[in-house]
Amino acid sequence: MSPYYRKFHTFNKPSKQTEEALSTGYIDELAQGSTGPIQCSFPEFHGPLGKAWPETFKNLEFPLKSDPLSGHSTGGFSYLSTIDPKNWERSHAGSAYYSPVSERTNLQMLTETLVEKILLEESPTDGILAKGVCFQHNGTAQTCTAKREVILCAGAIQSPQLLELSGIGSSGILKAHGIQVIVDNPHVGENLQDHPMTGMSFEVIDSLPTIDMIREPAVIQGAQEAYQTSRQGPLTAGFHSVASLPVVEFLTERGQNELAGLLEEHITANVSTAEPSIATQYQILRSILESPSESSIIIGMGASQMHFDQALQRDIYAITEPENYVSFLVALAQPFSRGSIHINSPSIFDAP
Repeated sequence: MSPYYRKFHTFNKPSKQTEEALSTGYIDELAQGSTGPIQCSFPEFHGPLGKAWPETFKNLEFPLKSDPLSGHSTGGFSYLSTIDPKNWERSHAGSAYYSPVSERTNLQMLTETLVEKILLEESPTDGILAKGVCFQHNGTAQTCTAKREVILCAGAIQSPQLLELSGIGSSGILKAHGIQVIVDNPHVGENLQDHPMTGMSFEVIDSLPTIDMIREPAVIQGAQEAYQTSRQGPLTAGFHSVASLPVVEFLTERGQNELAGLLEEHITANVSTAEPSIATQYQILRSILESPSESSIIIGMGASQMHFDQALQRDIYAITEPENYVSFLVALAQPFSRGSIHINSPSIFDAP
C-alpha cells in the first residue's frame, strides 16, 4: 500500500518551532508523498496539551520510533492533517481532484443523483460485464451507458446494496426480493467490520485553554478575525494527538490470562469451521493482539468536551457544559467481530 499512500498526498514540512513543539522528528520523508494532490501538514498553532502529548508517551517509554507510514510503529505522536499550508484551508477530493479538471468537456458531475442499479450484460467471451447504470436525477429516471468501465465506489453500506439490487449476491437473498440472480456470490455484504470507539472527558484547570472557550463571543470573534485576516490562530488547527499501542503491554498477568482464554474460546474453536478467508484474518489478528510490537488499540486526545452518551455527532461535540475539558477517545483497532449488510427490499430508496 505504501506506493499508493505516497501517490495521493504531499507532505509539507513544518517550521522548526512546530517540529520541536509537536515532536515531529519521526517523519521519514521517503515514506511520505511529495507530488500528490492532497496537501498534508502539521498545525502551526498548538496549545500546551498538544505539546504534552508526545512527551507523555516518551515518559511512559512508548515514544514513536518510526514513521507510521513505514508500516511498523507504536507510540504517541502528533499526526498530519489534510490542511493546505498555503491558505490553511482543508485539502479534500473536491479541491484536489475535481476543481483542477472541472472545466474538461469530457467530464460531467451530477449532484442530486441516486444510482438505482448497475446494468449488467453477459458476453459469450468475457462473462458478465457492467455496461452502465440506472439512476434518478432530480426525480427523473435515466440511464447512462459506459464505453469502458463502471466504477462502484459507494462505501461499505451502499456498495453491497447496489451489487445486490443489480443481481450480484447471495441467490437466497436476491430471490427473496424478486431480483434476478446474475452472479450468485454469497460473500457480497458479508465480513462487515467496524471499529467501536468510546471515551471520557476530564475537566481541566482554569488556566488551561481548550476549544470549549469558543463559547465566549469575544473568543470566537477573535479566532475568526485572526483566520480571516492572516490565516492564523486556533481555526487553522484541528485534533492531531493520537497513540497506537500494543494492548499486551498494558495487561496484568490476570489480564493476559483472560485474553488467552478469550482467544481460545472464540477464535481457536471457530477457525476450523470458518470460511478460509475469515480463518486467515483471525490468525493475523491474533498474532497482532499477542505481539508487543504491533498496534492493537488506538487512543486519541481532543482539547474539548465530548458527550459520548449522545447518538448524533453534533450532540457529541456540543459545548453544553460551562467548564473546559480534555477528552480521550479509545478505539478497537483490530476487531474480531464480523457482521453483514443486505438489502431490505428491491428499492434503492429503502436503506439496507
